[in-house]
Amino acid sequence: MKCPDCGLIVPQAAADCECGHDFKPGVPRPASTGPAASSPIRNPVFHGTGGFLMKIHIVNLLLTLVTFGVYSFWAKVKIRKYLYNETEIGGDRFDYHGTGKELMIGWLKVAVIFIVVFGAMGAMQAVWSGPMSELLANLVFYAGLLFLVPVAIVGSRRYRLSRSSWRGIRFSFRGHAKE
Repeated sequence: MKCPDCGLIVPQAAADCECGHDFKPGVPRPASTGPAASSPIRNPVFHGTGGFLMKIHIVNLLLTLVTFGVYSFWAKVKIRKYLYNETEIGGDRFDYHGTGKELMIGWLKVAVIFIVVFGAMGAMQAVWSGPMSELLANLVFYAGLLFLVPVAIVGSRRYRLSRSSWRGIRFSFRGHAKE
């Protein structure tokens, strides 16, 4: 049955819920002192083992070496899936829905942007020679980094949260790099 105070599913034979709701009819329950009193604290529990995580890591390392780094995107997904699936809150485990292909496409986008920034920096140094060209090239580089770092942070958080779920509910992040 479902507790009317906190929404937890409790066994039919239970006399009371973790939040303190009493299911016995005719017996008054203790008064709630606010929202914090009616919602139980749910501590995360990790069910995984370091040994199994080490096995995943060793296999990932070998496959990454054999594929000259291409497998690293799928390796990250394997690690994230294991860590998410072994973490539980309130009796339910997290899930990760990302794929290695998505991570690789994101990495390629970032690589193209960096190639453009470094290309512009190199072109400036080739066109203008002298101490001012180096200063201008460094200015372009750091301005590019100043712009790209927040974009990368927001993009990575948006991606990771949109691929994470708990109890079938997908997370999301709606922030913007401008903010």
